[in-house]
Parts: sequence; C-alpha cells; structure tokens
Amino acid sequence: MGLLLPLYGWAQPEIAGLEMARDLGLCDALTSRSGEVYEADPCRNCDIEYIPLLGSSQSPELFFIEIESASHCGSGGCSGQIYKRRGPVYTQVLGLFGYFERSIPRSGQSPADLVYLHVDGGSQDYDGDDLPDPAEIWIQYRWSAETMKYLPYDILRIKVNGKSIALASMRTHLLQKWTRNNQWSF
Repeated sequence: MGLLLPLYGWAQPEIAGLEMARDLGLCDALTSRSGEVYEADPCRNCDIEYIPLLGSSQSPELFFIEIESASHCGSGGCSGQIYKRRGPVYTQVLGLFGYFERSIPRSGQSPADLVYLHVDGGSQDYDGDDLPDPAEIWIQYRWSAETMKYLPYDILRIKVNGKSIALASMRTHLLQKWTRNNQWSF
C-alpha cells in the first residue's frame, strides 16, 4: 500500500512531518476490534521526528518518521518507519522499534545513518556470566542500496545493569547475527 504524493509544499520541517504522518494514515484513530476508540488523534499532542534522508523535505525520495504517541510507542520504545518513493507513492521499506537517538549525516548523496537504542529483555549473555542479560544496545544503521533498507552497521555501546561492556570480542558476531535476523526491525 502506498501514499500518493501530496501536491502542496511545506514551509517548515515540523509541519512537513505532521502532514506526511497524516497523509500516511499514521494519525488515524486507533480502535479495537469492537470499535472502541483508544486514541482519536495520535498526532494531536505528540512529537514527530521527521528526517528527509534523500531529497528535499517537501518531496523526499527516502525519509524516516517516528511518532511518539500511545498508538506508536510501548515500554520498549516507539516505531520508526522508513519510506521510499516509488513512482507517485510512498511505500514503507522498513520499520525499527526502540528509541530513536539521532541521525548522522554522510557525505555525498548517501542517506544519513540512524542511531537507535534498543532494549533486549534478556535474549543472550552479554557480560560473560553464562546468564541471559537484559541490556540496552545502541546500534548505528546504514542504508544499503543493494537491499534497499537500513542494516546494522555498527554497535556503538551495550549496557548491562547500567554498566558499559567491552564490545571488541562480540561486535562482529552480533552485527552478523542482527543483520540476518534483527529482532527490532519489521
């Protein structure tokens, strides 16, 4: 499912993000199967992170959007989505769940990298004590023109019990694992 490109321009990035979110249907009322309305207008009192990754803010070829509202967030973060223009429509190419931290500009025509903080409830042993550890994990994602999505590029930090752990021995293994099967992407 895609979104027809809007025929109007935007004056400010904040307005551009809100208009894009509305056009994508991300501000539609959230209802249950029985018809109960959970949130009538998710974009009314929320923060919207909108980053044109390739192209202008009015008509990007590729962009990131995250809406911080009850409809789009939970205890482990919020849903950030990357959309790509395909002809006259925008199509979601990837979603990431966690806490969006920042974008890192790249030179030339390359889309910016995205940094996310992910929460792992205890899927593996990070600190070498042979027990699964709840952890906070900061991952830098980079756009791959080959796969047409963002892939884990680097692990910036892992914290277990509030303490940063050494990454040297596990960085390559974890990057390969999370590139094949990223539990935080959809």
